[in-house]
Amino acid sequence: MDVEFLKGWEIVPATDEKPDYDFLRTLEREFGEPFLWNALIADRRVYNGVLTKYKQDYKSRFTHDEMLSLLQKSFESITKFVENIKPDVVIGGFTPVTFGEYIFYLCAKAKGINYINLNPTKILNYVTFSQEIFRQFPHIAKDYKKYLELNERDIFWEKAEDYVENKFDKYEGVIVSSPKFPWQRWLVSVLKWPFVAAKYYLIKDYLDNVARGRHWGYFFKDIYNPVKDKAVLKLIPHWSLEKCKQREYAFYPLHVEPEIALSIFGREYLNQIELIRNIASSIPVTWKLVVKDHPAGVGRRNIRYYRKLLEIPNVVLVNHYIDSKDLLKDAKIIFTVSGFCGFEAILRNKPVITFGRTFYNALPDCMVQNVQSLQELPQAVEKLLEDYQYREKEIICLVAAIIKNSTPLNLYADVLKKKGRITVESDTLIKQKDEFINFLFKWV
Repeated sequence: MDVEFLKGWEIVPATDEKPDYDFLRTLEREFGEPFLWNALIADRRVYNGVLTKYKQDYKSRFTHDEMLSLLQKSFESITKFVENIKPDVVIGGFTPVTFGEYIFYLCAKAKGINYINLNPTKILNYVTFSQEIFRQFPHIAKDYKKYLELNERDIFWEKAEDYVENKFDKYEGVIVSSPKFPWQRWLVSVLKWPFVAAKYYLIKDYLDNVARGRHWGYFFKDIYNPVKDKAVLKLIPHWSLEKCKQREYAFYPLHVEPEIALSIFGREYLNQIELIRNIASSIPVTWKLVVKDHPAGVGRRNIRYYRKLLEIPNVVLVNHYIDSKDLLKDAKIIFTVSGFCGFEAILRNKPVITFGRTFYNALPDCMVQNVQSLQELPQAVEKLLEDYQYREKEIICLVAAIIKNSTPLNLYADVLKKKGRITVESDTLIKQKDEFINFLFKWV
């Protein structure tokens, strides 16, 4: 079998070339949405800093012209590649999170080529494919409406009913966090650090877009961030769960920055501090807005970030090791851009407001409202609080549609071998892979 490769890191040196503005304008007219910024913003190591995966690093690695050169060279290489192999289908990975993946998506879309990408549904360990990149799943929404109209129980309905009744909302791949300081792992990391740094300096592996700065990434992730996490808990005031219960409050769980929940599903809300400022002034004046950090964001944010949040008069922070379910229990309303915490809240009879794209936006407005304009936010909050109704049947129909259009696969824990992730008891990995391949063939 003939295999052709197009390697993304071979395109990065093109940033030394001068961009052709006229050519870029032509590309934008042909492939833009309506412009081409999405392809750059999707890739955090292009739009943000080299160490953005490990710490707040908003200083872009590239200048504006270097980004344009990268964009131009990428389009030239990818369109030539596509024209050469003439694919019947383009299969993306997880939602396109690199400039190359996003450009493949734009090319397929513009040229009428079938495009699909793999998506975890966050319902147990079910994964699905989709022809769009925003995880709104039109094919699932279609079956959701059928379940509502036909009202017919089947095996998927029964599984969904069990899921909703037992609130199985811990999905495969979610990060396991512990409040205990990892002393043993931390000391081992300190001892290994000089050898890790020497390795990357000697082999020059830090020059490309993927690996550059990886030795510093190791330092921040395994050595510096755990210490900074403890410093944040000591230096920044945090409310206890008991203190929260003494006040009426709304809840906003922070998203990791940058991550697809913001860069793709909610690009308008990359600045969460300003979003939180708007939320805080759109709830009843006597309420507090409780903010909790994401488990994957712990130790990555600057202490200044938390202090900025606490400058907002009615905002309070809680310890990020508090289980979100305990905060959902007494929250009056939950706000999220596109996080799964919103669906956890829906399962617990709580009204939810979203700002980005997410699969549960398909549910009725009396349970969840997707707000398109912050100017309309106070009225949306008031209306949802007044009109809220819990409709279990709609939730069951949505979950049933997801299960029907998905296949079980322990993607994070077993396939990608990511450490510290929750796994879901299921069939053997071999059987999962066989079922996944059969599922894939249905799409291609």
